[in-house]
Amino acid sequence: MRIDHRPGKQLLDRLEKVCSITAPREHGLDTVDTIKAMLAGGVKVFVSMGGNFALATPDTEATFAGLRNCELTVQVSTKLNRSHLVHGGRR
Repeated sequence: MRIDHRPGKQLLDRLEKVCSITAPREHGLDTVDTIKAMLAGGVKVFVSMGGNFALATPDTEATFAGLRNCELTVQVSTKLNRSHLVHGGRR
């Protein structure tokens, strides 16, 4: 098992064959582009699997503002952290 945020064609082809799925071929956003998209209103839902997203980013205040701009934020974590205190859905 590994994490590969930009999997190649060979891996995606094999994944499709083994799992009988159609894997998405477009790459997603990196951290900075995600924050920019949240601020611009281009991200409606943010899901985090562990970690302290807001405090691990280059601009904490911009990240807090971006999270607040989302319609829904979901944080799955084993320990409470500051990112859990800032959430979307305040409309």
